[in-house]
Amino acid sequence: MKEDTVPSALNTRTTSALATAGVTAALLLGGATAATAAPRGVDAAATHSTCNAHTVDGRGAEICRTWTPTGGGYYYVTWEVTRSTANVVPQGRFDGKVSTLRVSGNRSGVKDFVTRVCVEKRCSSWA
Repeated sequence: MKEDTVPSALNTRTTSALATAGVTAALLLGGATAATAAPRGVDAAATHSTCNAHTVDGRGAEICRTWTPTGGGYYYVTWEVTRSTANVVPQGRFDGKVSTLRVSGNRSGVKDFVTRVCVEKRCSSWA
């Protein structure tokens, strides 16, 4: 289906649903592929997005991310922390390296990108 034939609100929900389904399937099938910037089965030539709600001990944040293929299996990724409770530290793992995330940002040349939140020394799962 061409991108311009789908209303943008429906397209966003469909993209998010496909991305969520891809991550869930990857986790169920071994977890190793869950860290890829784009879930398998999603059109590799288009920009995609998903939002994940992360919680630890009743506190948490929602982190939305997008990934746009740039060629050779690399992506330009963006993120935005859209909701957060006090004392939550959002983190991103970019190609194996963990970093604290600002409220929003971007990186290029990324193959794997997942997010989580930490409260003190406890952290949510990567998603």
